[in-house]
Amino acid sequence: DVENGMRYETSLLEACRRQVPGDPVALLGLAVEALRVHDYKQAVTLARQSISGREDLVAAHAILGRALLRAGRREELPAWQAGLPNIADEDPEVWAIRADHLRRQQQPRAAARCYWEALKLHPDHRVANYQLAELLRDLERDADAVPFRRRSSQLQELKEIDDLLVNAEGRNPIGLLQRKVRHLLEMGRAWEAWAWL
Repeated sequence: DVENGMRYETSLLEACRRQVPGDPVALLGLAVEALRVHDYKQAVTLARQSISGREDLVAAHAILGRALLRAGRREELPAWQAGLPNIADEDPEVWAIRADHLRRQQQPRAAARCYWEALKLHPDHRVANYQLAELLRDLERDADAVPFRRRSSQLQELKEIDDLLVNAEGRNPIGLLQRKVRHLLEMGRAWEAWAWL
């Protein structure tokens, strides 16, 4: 959920990049921030530089795929797919990117399968839950869509609470924290709720 996430400390990442110009992790962080601010060309460039420094860095491959998709450079996605390391099949974001591409190619069943694969790896992937629910509805499988739609709504509410907490800026966020704990408990994430107590 990079594009809607928190802003990265680009000044720190740039300082790291100046110290070690080819550092794949600093380049990855800068690519994530470029993607977040919709600078897809820069995100592609930085992700590719990160990958050239560490081909096994699946997160950089995912950022590259997402940036290509967002930039409308779909003709480059087959080469992206072919260049993925084997371990990429264990990354939910890679599956979500595959699904997004297939959905745009009017292949709803294949897209649904890819969202399902993403959710097998990360059941709380917010976008995959939402998109799978929508595809199942479109495929006239409304009953199958219900749990994914419910989870998507829960995850969206949790994101909204988190966004409010991030923007609390020194104000007393006790009420928000209590709301977050209650919501996590309702979602069956007791272990995480306890950590916030």
